[in-house]
Amino acid sequence: MAGHELFEAGQLAEAEHYFRLIIEKDPQDATAHVDLGVTLARQGDVAGGMAAIRRSLKLDSELVDGHYNLAYLLQGEGNSEEAVRHFSHVTRTKPDHYSAHFYLAVIREKLGQTRMAIDSYRRTLAINPDQPVALNNLAWLLATHPDATIRNGGEAVRYAQTLAALTQESDANVLNTLASAYAESGQFEPAVETTRKALRLLRSQSAGEEVLQRTEDRLEQYQQQRPLRSAQ
Repeated sequence: MAGHELFEAGQLAEAEHYFRLIIEKDPQDATAHVDLGVTLARQGDVAGGMAAIRRSLKLDSELVDGHYNLAYLLQGEGNSEEAVRHFSHVTRTKPDHYSAHFYLAVIREKLGQTRMAIDSYRRTLAINPDQPVALNNLAWLLATHPDATIRNGGEAVRYAQTLAALTQESDANVLNTLASAYAESGQFEPAVETTRKALRLLRSQSAGEEVLQRTEDRLEQYQQQRPLRSAQ
């Protein structure tokens, strides 16, 4: 079996051995260094994996897979700023790489770079319109952000309705996002009804008291025709 087949089959030690043999034969094979790095990381050796991928980028500084996989490992280790640099390289080189746009959005949101995060979420959805986390996170930001210049209720409703349809209204978190979007756009009756649906779902799933109370508080807020604002 070839290295990638071994990797996909979960035979990671064998895949590692395979990629090391390729590198032994051709130390300048940048792609093999990436493959080795990903395999090491999957086995739990993240530091070794990143070192192997960094070697690949010394051999080929434009290697998209090298930048993407290094960025992925970096963000997992909490090195957000360097991860942003490598994901940004991927999106510049390959603008249709939706996963890189998505991870950029998530990291930028965590860093408080809200406008850049929104732009990256929009780019993600322009390529993959059904990406559920992007739909939810973007709708939530547009519906609840405390900065009025960032909020856009109508756009938030569109994204949240798309996700509610994709999930067949079976996810209480999605319904809560949709309710917040309705409230931001001034549609308080649908916001109230959607929150009631979320509450019924949560109760049927024996959700915790804290989650139920938070949702009940939102219901009361929408009944008072007050939109939701998230803490930033």
